[in-house]
Amino acid sequence: MGAVVAGVVVVIAVAASQGVIGRASSATGDGSSLAVPSAPTPLSLASGRALGLPSARATLVVWEDFQCPLCGEFVRQIEPRLITDFVAPGQLRIVPRDMAFLGPESVGAAAAARCANAQGKFWPYHDYLYWNQMPENSGALNRVRFDQIASAVGLDRSTFDACLDKGVEATNADKETAAGRAEGVSETPTLVLGAQMMPGAPLSDLQYAALSNAIKAAIAASASSAP
Repeated sequence: MGAVVAGVVVVIAVAASQGVIGRASSATGDGSSLAVPSAPTPLSLASGRALGLPSARATLVVWEDFQCPLCGEFVRQIEPRLITDFVAPGQLRIVPRDMAFLGPESVGAAAAARCANAQGKFWPYHDYLYWNQMPENSGALNRVRFDQIASAVGLDRSTFDACLDKGVEATNADKETAAGRAEGVSETPTLVLGAQMMPGAPLSDLQYAALSNAIKAAIAASASSAP
């Protein structure tokens, strides 16, 4: 498994270095309307902020920032493939974590998604945020936008607004970001599979194949060590 995962680290690190040099904007629309996610995450597979069975053989932790363009590419292009190939069959559990480090809008978006989670709608909210990305720190992730998405995913607005106003979830997002830094996370997205930390987004077919092989190896290793 070590050799397989090492290959994943290499190919994903290449993508990360390219993304840091020149990240393309994932802006959709003019900021006045919402794009509907074309590949919405199946709520039937969700358990709070996690996706997949707790008994899954492998867990993939995804450190992400809602403003990060590469995170958006990962969510729109790669997560649906992971869901089809591994999560739906019960083999993989995806656990997102907040690395809200690009600015106050990142913290605000993370808090809004957490408030949606309180109503069982983290994943629809998560999807709308990523399908409606605008340039980083452009002012697009504001209270008006958060309320628009809340209405789009069917949240009780009074409960949602009260949650945001309390500021508790913003503090929680900051705490999780600090925990990520303490674990050595320095860029987004960063994937963690078992003990292996893999910075960057595996966007090409070759990179996805390497990640897929690493997940299969983790599943096999877990199965062979089971009593």
